[in-house]
Amino acid sequence: FVLVNREYFGELEAGEKRSSSKQGFVRSRSCANTWSAHSIRFDLVLTAVSYMMFPRLTLPDGSLFSVPDNVTEHLSLAPGTDDARCCSSLSGGWLVLVRDCRSDRRDHAKRVAPRHGCRGASCCCFLVNIFSKAIVPLPELAAIHHEIEASIFIDKIVASKDPDNGSCLFAVMIHGDDDITLCRPGKGSCVAELDQAVVDMVFSNGSLFVLTEGEGLYVLELAEGNDGKPVVSTVEQLIGDCHYPSFPILDIWGSQTVEERYLRHYLVESCGQLLMVRRWLDDPYEVHAGDGDRTLSFEVFKLNSKRAGWMEQKGLDGKTLLLSMRGSVLVSSSSCEGARADCIYFVYDAMARQAMVEDPFHDSGVYSMMDSTMMPFPRAAAPCRGRWFPTWLSVEAVR
Repeated sequence: FVLVNREYFGELEAGEKRSSSKQGFVRSRSCANTWSAHSIRFDLVLTAVSYMMFPRLTLPDGSLFSVPDNVTEHLSLAPGTDDARCCSSLSGGWLVLVRDCRSDRRDHAKRVAPRHGCRGASCCCFLVNIFSKAIVPLPELAAIHHEIEASIFIDKIVASKDPDNGSCLFAVMIHGDDDITLCRPGKGSCVAELDQAVVDMVFSNGSLFVLTEGEGLYVLELAEGNDGKPVVSTVEQLIGDCHYPSFPILDIWGSQTVEERYLRHYLVESCGQLLMVRRWLDDPYEVHAGDGDRTLSFEVFKLNSKRAGWMEQKGLDGKTLLLSMRGSVLVSSSSCEGARADCIYFVYDAMARQAMVEDPFHDSGVYSMMDSTMMPFPRAAAPCRGRWFPTWLSVEAVR
């Protein structure tokens, strides 16, 4: 709660919206305190003052893009991280980076040996915070990375709590693997095997929820062994896999059956509730190759109160959804500068080629849930080549 002179409250709000950084917000709050101290009449304004920067989109060359401002920003990371590739993001300004330090040679005996320049077993997989420059090594993932011949390693990673918390547990989707790898840095790892292919996952209230390609939903309860190694205590299927639905606009392919390649799925957590998002594309034969696919529409569903089915939503309750396979963010449009209410900001995220496409804004834009209209992102001057994948880098609300 904030005690301010109501005469200046409008100016306070304007000052907050003009501030596009944490420092700017702090200055606004300092002004508010000065106004309050010298005011003659005070009113108790029952409003929690908060502000959130619009999440930034990572570009292939490692820079950040602000959609509302149409501005590309240079990103300065911790020393020694410049040659790593961004694979995913976590809330609070965390990026998941992977350095390709595997051997070029194909035989197994040589492949497990690190490439020249690898500075230890944990150097090639780590987290870095863009604000504090803190680094969290992921030695368990590094060990797996040394044995895999693939330029793309991590598709997505989610965390049970703040990454720099020693008890944090990470769930990882490794490229080309249908299972989920669970690890706690320095304590070990295990694998969660499901009967269906996994397309997305999210932590909510301490449990790991997993979405399958048939729109099934699993919940995994995780525990800690005597040695601190993560273990899966229970696996429960809340929703069974089903056949894919009919195309919501028109059946352009003349068939009642919709195959997996027409559709991408996302799982998003919102204040303890789970949302499933369907993304429809119009080039089914090339969706995974990344050639010419174009987004047509979105559908959003919420897990019902019995956790037994999906309920379609016509809007986002005034919120804004920033969608990416490697890191989605749901924000309040009223406290996030530049965010459009009930809209989905989406990016090009065909896994195989998203970091190599010549146009980093290919198949990216803003979709309105209210009128089903779509508009592309503004085209900022941005390098066309790079090794980073697109993900939304969020900054938690400042209070």
